[in-house]
Amino acid sequence: MKELFLVSAENSSERYGVDVLSALRERLGPSFSCFGAGGKRLAASGMEVLVPSAELSVAGLVEVARHIPRLMGLKRRLLEACLRRRPQAALLIDFPDFNLSLAASLKAAGIPVFFFISPSIWAWRYGRVKTLRQRVDHTFLIYPFEAPIYQREGLSHTYVGHPLLPHLPLGEGCGEERRGDRILLLPGSRPGEVHRLLGPLLETLHLIRRERPDIGVELIQADSISDGQLEAARGMGICFRPQMEAYPAMREAGVVLAACGTTTLEAALLGAPALTTYRVNRLSYLLGKPFVHIPRYSIVNILLGREVIPEFIQRRCQPRPMARMALELLGPSVRAVAQQEAYRELRNLLGNPLGLTPAGHVAGVICGDLPRADRR
Repeated sequence: MKELFLVSAENSSERYGVDVLSALRERLGPSFSCFGAGGKRLAASGMEVLVPSAELSVAGLVEVARHIPRLMGLKRRLLEACLRRRPQAALLIDFPDFNLSLAASLKAAGIPVFFFISPSIWAWRYGRVKTLRQRVDHTFLIYPFEAPIYQREGLSHTYVGHPLLPHLPLGEGCGEERRGDRILLLPGSRPGEVHRLLGPLLETLHLIRRERPDIGVELIQADSISDGQLEAARGMGICFRPQMEAYPAMREAGVVLAACGTTTLEAALLGAPALTTYRVNRLSYLLGKPFVHIPRYSIVNILLGREVIPEFIQRRCQPRPMARMALELLGPSVRAVAQQEAYRELRNLLGNPLGLTPAGHVAGVICGDLPRADRR
């Protein structure tokens, strides 16, 4: 393979894309090239970025609807480049609404389509099984419970393990440096998330400080979030840290208050006491709710089958109960101890098959060095 088309629209998926590019270059050498949609890290890794990921990342049904004309224009730009350059394969990472639409055009053009971080058909919109069957040649799964679903539906897939694990410092002593007088805020990596969550998080912080004036506070500023979007937090005695320092900050935090998403899994695997919150446009929530098949939203709680990380979603995103929960997790409470025990259980669930890194596994299948698994 000489050239790969890649689409990564979000912070976490960009990290995984960088890993796959590195693994592919190890196999294919310096003549291998890549182009598509991505962020600064993919550009720094040698990918030719035609569409910056910041132009693609939108959350919520109503929010996406407002941006459809622009997103369709970006899709056309990427597709035109593919038709002109004819890459040997396409790797689409997460972001299913956009990527599955793009996959249809790529498939029609005869370009093999690989999908990494599979659509959450186990959580909502199970009808996407048909879409995957028609548009995607092979899907890489990161959760073990997904494989039986794909096997039952006859979808070509490979379980590769979670791509977070190679990045996490999970050795003995994880969390020994934890401080009971420090709170870590992670309001999200999308501008819309920060807009909706920063206010409630800051109000929660204000209530916590009434009880614990000694508390120090840090906030992780994602690479995709500008200083202006965090203006409301200025002057509140909050220490701002860049995204690259998120893991050390999680290891030290007495409790993490995080936007629901990959961050909660990172916090759990690092042993950080945590609660999670999320809000979308009310109409988006009402439109999407009938399609959701699961009672929990945090992937940690989904994997463990119970609420380990307290969830404050939509109407429950209220400062007073969040403050009470944060104070409980800060102390040596029964809940805090149970959370740590569940975290140990979680680490045992997520492993890498064949002794490969997830990125190495993905690269091996794309290059044909490893067999494609479980197609009925």
